Amino acid sequence: MALMGRYLYWRYTATLPSPEDLLDWIAGATFIAIETLALLAGGLSLFFLGGVRDRSAESDAHRGWVAEQPRPPLVDVFICTYNEEERLVERTIVAALA
Repeated sequence: MALMGRYLYWRYTATLPSPEDLLDWIAGATFIAIETLALLAGGLSLFFLGGVRDRSAESDAHRGWVAEQPRPPLVDVFICTYNEEERLVERTIVAALA
């Protein structure tokens, strides 16, 4: 996030064309606005998707509930592959089942 902020500071202070040349300034302002929005979206993604919660206490609290069930809950695992070797896919499936 700090590097993104530093980059935007540099873009606004050192690379924006002079307002005297209106056409260049409009093009530069358009590009810098797009970059700002893209970096803002990237920053928001880092903020929301980068957060890690320690859910071990919650998991331990519900361990008894899972043990009391007549059979374990079903879980779907979607394994994406594209022209992978059969041996590699097999190992992935075995790992997912474990």
